[in-house]
Order: sequence, then C-alpha cells, then structure tokens
Amino acid sequence: MENLVTAFFFLPSIDLGYSIKLHETFSLGLRLNLRYGSSTQSGLWATSGVLGGFYSPSPGISYGIVFDGIGLGVLYKNIDYKNSVKYERLKQNLRIGLLSNFLLCTGRHTSPYHWKARR
Repeated sequence: MENLVTAFFFLPSIDLGYSIKLHETFSLGLRLNLRYGSSTQSGLWATSGVLGGFYSPSPGISYGIVFDGIGLGVLYKNIDYKNSVKYERLKQNLRIGLLSNFLLCTGRHTSPYHWKARR
C-alpha cells in the first residue's frame, strides 16, 4: 500500500449544437463544446468544435461529411504523485459517409417518393 495514489479530477462539460437547412437538399451543422478541467493542483477552460454537412440529392441516397478536432481538449496528468490538467491538441478527423436506401434482395425501392411517382 506504499504506492497508493489518490487522484481527484472534476470535468463538467456543455455541448451546444445548431443546424440550418440551406436548400431542400443541403444542410450544415455545428457543435461547440465547452469544458472545465480541474484537479487538486490546477484548473482550466477548453473549447472544441465539430462542423458537418448533409446532402441528399434524391430520396434514396444521401451523403454526409464531418470535420472534428477543432480546438483544444483537457489532458489529465499524474506526475510524481501530483495531479494536474493541461491543454491537449485534439486529433483532427475528416469523415465522409454515404447512405443508399433501397433493398437489393427484393428489387423494390423503400422510399415513399418512389411509390408516389409510379401511381
């Protein structure tokens, strides 16, 4: 029990998000994060964000793109039995996605727009 380390960290966080439809087929979104990191030794504020876009050119298909890792995060450290918090550069990511909404096994399209067009 000689090497027992007791650490106390406190990390409240708030996320705020907003999206806007710019066109019938295109939307943009934004998420902001505000967090406070605190230990027995220090405390600090950090902010980060995420940007995203959504494009749906037809009822059965849509595309998405997200860029995250904008801003700073909070890194907790325990060095020589002393707890501290420091800023951390977030890893940046670019993610791209595709969604196709149809059934291959039956050959029938599942979109309600498809059935309206055939009537």
